[in-house]
Amino acid sequence: MSIKTVIAAGVFAVAATSAGATSITVDFEGPGFFGTNNWYKTVSANGRRVYAGNIRVKDVSTGVGFGVFCIELAQYITNGSTYEIAGKSMYGAAVDSNISKLFSSAYDMVVDATSAAAFQVALWEITHEEAGNPLDAQSGNFVVTGPGAVIRTADAFLAGLAGASDDFAVTYLRSDTKQDQVLPTDPDHTPPPAPVPLPAAGWMLLAALGGLGLARRKS
Repeated sequence: MSIKTVIAAGVFAVAATSAGATSITVDFEGPGFFGTNNWYKTVSANGRRVYAGNIRVKDVSTGVGFGVFCIELAQYITNGSTYEIAGKSMYGAAVDSNISKLFSSAYDMVVDATSAAAFQVALWEITHEEAGNPLDAQSGNFVVTGPGAVIRTADAFLAGLAGASDDFAVTYLRSDTKQDQVLPTDPDHTPPPAPVPLPAAGWMLLAALGGLGLARRKS
């Protein structure tokens, strides 16, 4: 079963700030960080034990839930976390392209806790590995260890980037004080996000399909 059939599409409202940018405040959805499916595994990222898997949040203003993926390990995500909707670019062309390729080639392969954790590990490898190093979980300046099936699947996802397209749209949720996140907003799956910034006069609706992963803590 595809993750898109496990995690229902959600529509959440995004308020325009006085500066014209968009923002959203989220709480955790369900009984815990990873929702009712409990799709996570414990791994070690550069020697630090973290949880990797599918995290569920909800828009505080509407109560509608959706899925996100962690893209950094230096901060926490907590209830009441407010994010800027950062649009389609976060890291620069090379990393943004690989994130899109990962969604394009592996997003539909997430069907359980192992594959959810593997997707998250692959995403961390893309965002944390030093430029020029091969993208695999077990070498370079960023190394993840854990259950063998998780690491093997993550490395398979990363190997698949070479033949993947980079036209799968994602939207970044960015904060100076909370753990940054990303969610899929590909037009083949949901309506694409409106341009940022929005007009200062109101609200927009953004459709979001489920996603993956978060380490509960980054430090």
